[in-house]
Amino acid sequence: MISDERLRAWGLSGPTVLLFGPIVRVLLTVVVLAFGAQRLLVYAEIARTTVTVRHMADFDVFYRSSWRVAHGAGDPYAAVAVSGTSVVRTPNLNPPHAVLLFVPVAFFDPRAALWIWAAASAASALLALRIIFKEVPIRLTPTSATWTLFALLWAAPTGILLFAAQISWLFWGPVTWVWAAARRAQWMRAALVLGVAMSIKPFLGLLLVIFAVKERWAALTVALATAIGCFAIGIVALGWPTFLSWIHALRSITWAAHIFNASLFGFIERLVGHHPESIWELAPLASTPGLVLPLWLLATAGVGAVSAWFLYRRAPADATESINETTFAVDRMFAVTLSAALLISPLAWVYYVFFLAGPFIALCADGQWREAFVWRQVLFVGAALALTFPPGTLTSAQPHAWATFSIGSGYFWSLLAFWICALPGRRVTPVHQELFSADFTNPIKTRPSYNP
Repeated sequence: MISDERLRAWGLSGPTVLLFGPIVRVLLTVVVLAFGAQRLLVYAEIARTTVTVRHMADFDVFYRSSWRVAHGAGDPYAAVAVSGTSVVRTPNLNPPHAVLLFVPVAFFDPRAALWIWAAASAASALLALRIIFKEVPIRLTPTSATWTLFALLWAAPTGILLFAAQISWLFWGPVTWVWAAARRAQWMRAALVLGVAMSIKPFLGLLLVIFAVKERWAALTVALATAIGCFAIGIVALGWPTFLSWIHALRSITWAAHIFNASLFGFIERLVGHHPESIWELAPLASTPGLVLPLWLLATAGVGAVSAWFLYRRAPADATESINETTFAVDRMFAVTLSAALLISPLAWVYYVFFLAGPFIALCADGQWREAFVWRQVLFVGAALALTFPPGTLTSAQPHAWATFSIGSGYFWSLLAFWICALPGRRVTPVHQELFSADFTNPIKTRPSYNP
């Protein structure tokens, strides 16, 4: 699981590696297997309670919404109580065409539908991982596969995804596919998939900025037309009143302060919003809900302006030249834009950080990025470690306002750190033009020297 070369890279001498290398590998294998088994047991219990105690959580919302459409049983966006319980489900926040998309699943028994949902989510996640291994210079070996599984088990968003029974893994594959298609300059293909994805998850629409900066106007038009077409299908099939009911459901959101919300809005809502006491909500600094919207708009403008400035910096010094296609530039654009989109979105649940995996792993695999600044590496490691904190850790030291600001918003700080790590360090000058004219079609090729 760890090679002699890696041990020597850590400063161990040749004789020490020969003597202690096998022992280190055995101990590391035992630790990884023990931890993996423990996490699997924990996640199995989370999944069991999600199905039984929490009555399939958010999946039940999606299932009931599509079931009502399939059986003509009323408004798919009505909030209804779970049979035999006092639990009242919040309305489905996905648009009508998304409800229509999952109607076939609603013809199955709820448990069978959940298994179909889980299988499709796992398949999409495997697709995303396969694309990432194909795009970045990392070989798919038993060792790399083991560490990938270890990382997924260690990541808190995996457990949170099981807790909420949400749909983020269903989109992980398509979003990763969009990134891979863009870095291969297949912009039309990327536009088609992005159009469908952003019609269901609108925050992904910020990726259109990349199309604009790359002057891919035809692809941008295709993406917009695809998204509009998806909405049109939903309206035609389910009717205009259903569309208005969905808009009304969006206005009913009162849970933005949830610790799972890693966005700027969620952070500000936790600090100065007004919300009833709950096991998942934290003590605010002040109860001034009137400040939430202005502060969020100000913070959003800041993140948007910095991100836009970054995209401007990616352009060649000569504005008359076309913007060249490089995998490194596309990786960075996607890393910045996706993390900014999650920060700006009012609801950015932490399990959406899986969307960042492809661009950020590609950046980390690039030697020039790793050698740029030590502080960036430290910040990146800290951001990754913050995503391993279980929700119970984030609710510790409560009620305390400063605990809400710090550990209570750990997922927000992690997302913010990822965004900062993706930002460039200096303006592109003619000296660095070789970066934009190099052949990056094959990511294994040696890249020109570049200090971001």
